[in-house]
Amino acid sequence: VISGTPTADSVATNYTVTATNATGSNTATISITVNPAAPSALTFTGSPFTYSQGTAITTLTPTITGTVTTCTVTPTLPAGLTINNTTCAISGTPTTGSLAATYTITASNVTGNTTANISIAVIPAASTKLLGVDATSTVNGKVATVDSSGNVYVAGYTDTVIPTGNTQSG
Repeated sequence: VISGTPTADSVATNYTVTATNATGSNTATISITVNPAAPSALTFTGSPFTYSQGTAITTLTPTITGTVTTCTVTPTLPAGLTINNTTCAISGTPTTGSLAATYTITASNVTGNTTANISIAVIPAASTKLLGVDATSTVNGKVATVDSSGNVYVAGYTDTVIPTGNTQSG
């Protein structure tokens, strides 16, 4: 019987085991691998996040416990933002506006995974906060974007009220 609790990761290593009794002995070779524990406690402090189109974001660096070999995100991050494949850090410059959406970040290794959900919205360039418009609104066919404070923006408008002759639905 081989027993115990491993205290460190280990690549596959061959060991020779010999069993002996009064009538003789026999040997066998066994291979033992110690995999890392599954990552846990993936956290991004500060969600929800609101960014401006065309402005580089401060890198979002998560905290995580354990060894990570792969990071993924679903759905795809807003255009211009990327996730580091092994640290799960998110960086870049958003290139288009996008509504607030929830993104699931998954940190994995050979043993398992952990996830965190974050919210990201990107305010379109040349946007101004509009009064009387909500998150499901469109103004002349343009979709409103909501920031983390509940402020609503629509690309191309420079007033804080819906311009005369424009329509709102939603």
